[in-house]
Order: sequence, then structure tokens, then C-alpha cells
Amino acid sequence: MAVGSLLTVILARLLNPTGYGLLFLAITIFNIASIFSRFGVAKSSARYIAEYKEKNSDQIPHIIHYSLSLNILTSLIIGGIFLVGDTSIATLLDEPKLADLLLLGPPFIILYTLMDYSRTIFQGFEDIHSAALIRILERVIKFGAIVILVAFGYGATGAIVGYIIGYFCSSAFGLGYLYYTYYRKYSRSTTMEKGLQRRIAEYSFPVTLTNSADKVEKQMDVLIVGFLLDPAAVGFYVLGKQLMQFISVPVSALGFVISPTLGNKKANDDLSGGSSIYRISLSNSLLIYVPAAAGLFLLAEPGVLIVFGDEYLGAVPILQVFSVYIILRSITHISSNGLDYLGRAKTRAITKSITAVLNMLLTVILVIEFGVIGAAIATVLTFSLYTFVVIYVVKSEFGLDIMDLLKEVSKMIPATLLMSIIVYYMAGMIDGIYSLLSVIVFGIVIYLLASIGTGALKLDNLTQIIKSLITS
Repeated sequence: MAVGSLLTVILARLLNPTGYGLLFLAITIFNIASIFSRFGVAKSSARYIAEYKEKNSDQIPHIIHYSLSLNILTSLIIGGIFLVGDTSIATLLDEPKLADLLLLGPPFIILYTLMDYSRTIFQGFEDIHSAALIRILERVIKFGAIVILVAFGYGATGAIVGYIIGYFCSSAFGLGYLYYTYYRKYSRSTTMEKGLQRRIAEYSFPVTLTNSADKVEKQMDVLIVGFLLDPAAVGFYVLGKQLMQFISVPVSALGFVISPTLGNKKANDDLSGGSSIYRISLSNSLLIYVPAAAGLFLLAEPGVLIVFGDEYLGAVPILQVFSVYIILRSITHISSNGLDYLGRAKTRAITKSITAVLNMLLTVILVIEFGVIGAAIATVLTFSLYTFVVIYVVKSEFGLDIMDLLKEVSKMIPATLLMSIIVYYMAGMIDGIYSLLSVIVFGIVIYLLASIGTGALKLDNLTQIIKSLITS
């Protein structure tokens, strides 16, 4: 998270809003294309690995071999499209400078697909440390390569090459480590279980549909902004979305960890255990993200001005709208991925598809009416609907008591209000990075003290958290 946040700041400083917008317009196109290069194969295989490693482990090598071969094939096909379609895509978006960046699509897509594959398979084994190591390796190498290339004047092209270098190193490590730690570990049966290939392929379809809808919802709005407005508007909008993604990293990591565990609890009919894990994870996440959203709304303007410069002040209202999005993402990161491991990928896919289409329609309407801030409003409205459905599905799977959860969440509201009032009056005193950090730290202290006072946060729990952080 730290490396990603720092990279955003450096890129925004080294590239102007137009260059920044062009860079992430190209990356958005690559991300959409990667839906079809990944094809849900890794997530589907991870689901069956989580199931078979306990009862029929001699099928594990077959699952890995089949799924990896399939993903290599799909990534080569989709990556090859950019060798002939770069100019057409740039012409469609009326951005001629985009064509040169799109030529780097094949290695970007192929290597990203392989990196994501290895990380997802480790998740299926519940080997979260290895999955995290792949992500850390990718982020750190990517950061170093991008900063060097952009600083030496290679601009957006250098930045994309930096992404490719990061994906190459992390995918090579991930696949090699997967081979030595798991592929060779399990004895292989003579043949793959009859029907297993078909089941993996079939389950990949709803996963692909979900990923497609998710990417449409997260990426298509960027293309719409680029088509209807200009690269500078894309730069403001992408900056806001990237900051949301970085802020969401802790809860995303938590959701990544508990998803296969929730699947195991359901498979073993331990509904109370699954409900307890989900409730504790969600309530503790909201304990962090509700005040974080309030702080972001109040400090967006001085924060953007001090960290990114006055060129990016157009991103301030987008960040303020996205402060609601932070809370919604904290809920769905805990809830959403777990549905794939609960066998509810189809339900998730249908819901995601509906909200993705609604998001596209609303984005077009609201961008025409309100400009780039309309895209942010459309995202929040449609994501709210998706969040509601996801919570309902988890409730139906584990018999979750919503009223108990709401009671726990309501305890943090008074502390958040007190912190917000104090931060609001202190915001006028901010004149530099040190005063900004001072207000943030002071707001956190006020919130912690008030949360302990209202019972939202137990002092013993806070002590344990601090000890865990120091130990780790």
C-alpha cells in the first residue's frame, strides 16, 4: 500500500494531468482486455483446489497443469489483438497519442495474467503469505522500474514498461515457487478425474462474467470520461479511484484471507463459525473505514493541494464523493470474494452484471450533465445496490444477524461525529505537509479515545492490535 501510494504521488508529479490521464487510459484498456485473458480460470481452479486438497489431493497437479495451459492460451490470443488493433482503439477514443502505448499491450496482458494466476492459486491453497509475497515483489520492482524510466524522460511509455518489468519478475517467481512448493508436492493420479476439466471450465464462466461486470464497473467509466471529456479529466478521475484502491488495501487483504476459509466453513456445515468470522471481520473493518471516509471528505482539498499540487484540484470533489465509496468497498471486500468460494459465483455474476450496465448508463447521463464528478456519483449509486445484495446473500448462507451487526456499527457513529467536528475546525489551520499530518494524527487520537469511551473499541483489543503491529 505504501509503495502504491508513493508511486501515485510521484507519477502525478512527474506527469501533468494530461500525460497521467493518457497513461491510465491505456492501462484501463489493458485491464478490461485482461478479463478475457484470465477468463476466470485461476479463480475457478482455486475453488477446486480448496476442495480437492483435503479429499482427493492426487488431482491437484492435473488441476494446475490444465488451468495454467488454458490461461497461457487465452492470454496469448487476447494479447495478440493489440498487435493489430492499437490504431483502431486510439481512433475510436479520438486519442492518437494512445496508439503507441497500446502497442505494449501484449506483454502487459500476458504477464499480468500469469502473475494473477499464480497469486490466485496460492489463495486456493490458503497460502496467503506466498500470495502476498508475489504482490509485494510486483509492487516493489514495478515502483523502482517506473520511477527510473519516467525520471529519465520516457514518460507514459516508460511507466508501462515499468509495469511489464514488475509483472515479469513476479510471475516468474510465482510460477516457479508454485511448481516447487505445491505441484511437485502432491502425487499425481494416472488420469484427471472424469468431468473435472468440464467443471473447472463451467465454473470459470460465472467468474468471468463477474470479473467482466466488475471491470466494466471499475474501468468502463474511465473510458466514458475519456471519450466524453479529455485526458485531464481522466487524470482527475483516475487519481481519485487510485486513492480509493490504496485506502482499501487492508480490508482487501482481509477479504482475500477469509474467502477460502468461509468456503471451508460452509463445506463443513459450520455456519456459526462462518458467521462469526464474517461478523467480526466486517465490524472491525467498518470501525476503521467509517472515520477514514469522514476524514477524507473533510481534508480532500488541503490534501490534494499539498501532496499533488494545484494542477490536480479538479480531483477534490471526486474524492469527496468517493468518501462514501470507501465504506461500500470495505463491506464488499469482506463479503464479495467469499461468494465464489461459497458456490454463489452465479448469483454474484448476475448482480454484478446488472449493476455494471446501470453504472454505464448512469455514467453517460451524469457525465453529460455534471462533468467528471457525475462518473463518481454514478459509481457510488450503483455500487450501493451491489453491496446490499452481497450482504443479503452472505446473510442467507450463514444466518447472519443483521440487527446485532448494526448495533455494533452504531457504536462508532458518536466517535466519528466528534472527530469530524474537531477536524473540520482544524482544517483551516493547515498550511503544509506537517500541519496536515498533525491534524490527521490528532483526529485519529480523538477517534480512538471517543471509541473507547462509547464501547465501540475495547482497550484490551487496542492493546492487542498495537502488540501485533509491533511484532509484525
